[in-house]
Amino acid sequence: MPISKIISFGLLVLLVSSIGQRKVAAQQFYNPASQSGPSEGAGDKPLWLERNGKKVFLLGVNYPWYNGYRGIDIGRYKGTKTIRTLALVERRKDLDEPRQDMQPGKPVHPNTGGFDREGIKAQFEDMQKIGIHVVRWFWGNDGRAFFNLNEGGNCSIDEETLNNVDEILKLAKKSGVLIAPVLLDFRIISGDTHMLYEDGSEGAMHKEFITDPVKRKNLIDNGIVKLVKRVNTSADADAVLYWEIMNEASNVVSGQDPATGITYRSTAKGQVSPTEMRRFLKEAYEAIKRVDPKRPIMPSGLARANSLPLLVGQVPADLFGAHYNDADKDFGQVLTVSEIKKRILEPLGLTLDKPLVMTEGPSNAEHHLQYYIESAYYGGWAGYYPWSYYGVIGLNPLIRYDSASPSGNLTQKKWNLEIYRQFNRQHGKDVELGNH
Repeated sequence: MPISKIISFGLLVLLVSSIGQRKVAAQQFYNPASQSGPSEGAGDKPLWLERNGKKVFLLGVNYPWYNGYRGIDIGRYKGTKTIRTLALVERRKDLDEPRQDMQPGKPVHPNTGGFDREGIKAQFEDMQKIGIHVVRWFWGNDGRAFFNLNEGGNCSIDEETLNNVDEILKLAKKSGVLIAPVLLDFRIISGDTHMLYEDGSEGAMHKEFITDPVKRKNLIDNGIVKLVKRVNTSADADAVLYWEIMNEASNVVSGQDPATGITYRSTAKGQVSPTEMRRFLKEAYEAIKRVDPKRPIMPSGLARANSLPLLVGQVPADLFGAHYNDADKDFGQVLTVSEIKKRILEPLGLTLDKPLVMTEGPSNAEHHLQYYIESAYYGGWAGYYPWSYYGVIGLNPLIRYDSASPSGNLTQKKWNLEIYRQFNRQHGKDVELGNH
């Protein structure tokens, strides 16, 4: 049954600026009060993750990096060239300077980073007050700082970075939020067009660590597995809910899939075939499971649900992920999990029998935050993570603020927080993960 028939339209809220009578936006909310429980239709039961003996809905948020330190918020930047900006938006001939979100631009010099224990602590505590239970955090990114990748194909992770991970686990455990670390971003393959060095070049790609068997094993054994082992030795290891291997893996896949016949057409500079991507995800999954057999693993939070045939039934997984557009371009078009099965997977002979989390989507009331949360909950999805925590509190995730205070934009934050708090009040038994 379509979401529009499940959830009735309700309250219309006007957001008004604190400095005048100007109307900022009108937000149409859903009123789920008439619903008795999460159901896609008669006889359908959602596939949710099991935790502490019960099925739970993962109400979380994307926390891609801390305070604009994109990819360098846990480890120090290991490159030799100064990074001019981590937040390049566009480069046009009619502009004297490349346009970027981080204004003024703040360069990143070699061997510097942005780890800030007190800032992270304050933001974790703020998340707990809001009612955020899961934090999807891009730890490894493209290898620029967290993992040490060199041209010889070697990979390592240094002790300072691992010590920072230890601190993050302590902070998460104390604040009562659970972490879903994303080990790599697809930009390890494509390169990063949003990162600009002082010499005018863009973020380097490391496709060879996915396609070359020796370098791939080096990344998995000396980077990923070393990290997982370190987490497992921590007294706060249970702060990690599950592992995600790569964000938006399908973004860099190109060519015809021999398993389904689908042709993927990536426009990224660095690309891999469907077979190459699945080989990496399979080998990474198996390596993690050998040292961490009980913790769930998600192969990838995919950019869209129509890419699920790349993974479902093709790679080992304990749960799956797919995004909706975080700029609200999919309002009114969110599919239930049953519809995804019938329209996308079953025609290819594929069976989805694991939880599916909506791993990205809009973060504020003006962009129908409540619609996406309710669509996930009533549509059989296993959770919802908006992009991003900074959006929820009314800030830009690409800007590095002088003070990483969780105060944010108070007018916008007020409405976003009320959506989270209302959902926690109504569905507390389903979203409580036993971590407080």
